[in-house]
Amino acid sequence: MARERQLLRNRGACFCRISGSYEKGKKIAGIEAAERSKSNVDVYHAGTKRNSENELVTNGGRVLAVSAWAETLHDAIATAYESVSCIQFEGNYFRRDIAAKDLRG
Repeated sequence: MARERQLLRNRGACFCRISGSYEKGKKIAGIEAAERSKSNVDVYHAGTKRNSENELVTNGGRVLAVSAWAETLHDAIATAYESVSCIQFEGNYFRRDIAAKDLRG
């Protein structure tokens, strides 16, 4: 279910982790758990669709974006990765090196 958000101007940091799969039709689980795990996390859909059984499945490419915001970039990254661990589908792939580069400067 979509959640409404109020636009606020805050100081702090936001990090978005993109998840992808080149395969289509793989059932996606855990999105609700990821969003419920923390109040500062949102999951955005890109390459998803509903199949004939009304299940959420991959539709190729960049499938989901998990965004988290916090006081520091380090905390935002940690929260995003914690939340993304709740989401599962066959062939799920994401890079772990991009945020590490940002933290090193």
